[in-house]
Amino acid sequence: MSGPYGGLDLTASPNRASAVTVIASSAITTGLYRTDDEILGALKGASIVAIDSPLSQPRHGWHRDVDRTLLRMGYKVFPAAWPSMKALYRRALVISSRLSEAGAKVIETHPLSALKSSRCSGYADLAEALGITIHEKPRVKDEVDSLIAAIVAMAYDEGLVMSVRASDGEVYLLKPICNRGL
Repeated sequence: MSGPYGGLDLTASPNRASAVTVIASSAITTGLYRTDDEILGALKGASIVAIDSPLSQPRHGWHRDVDRTLLRMGYKVFPAAWPSMKALYRRALVISSRLSEAGAKVIETHPLSALKSSRCSGYADLAEALGITIHEKPRVKDEVDSLIAAIVAMAYDEGLVMSVRASDGEVYLLKPICNRGL
């Protein structure tokens, strides 16, 4: 394992905290942060960061082509053209640009879909299947999502992801890792 790996469950506004998880060696840190600088500080040094946010916008209609592909595959995603999703996209663009400038590879993921594609029953089952020990359970759903996103970043480095790609975006999900379904 190289790393460190970051996962970001971003909110559209600093008025609500975003969740960040970093997996470095055997240590996992998770926290809630409001400002872009706090988020970037928490992700400092991450080699790969998976963000739970659209990193592109639809060319027409409510959904991106990549979202339509995910929907056809049975994954539930929000329309990227909703006003709240547009605000999320704008913030993600700023943060992903700054992460890229700092040397991190930034990828888009959708944690609930990634968990479903892994065939694991939950985040703890997923972590166990990948040999990750969680010492402190996530306190809120946003922390769970950031943890799954960080696992996607790590799995990207290890070749354990599948890419769902279309003309207007690419979303990384996990290859089947567990035998159980959700």
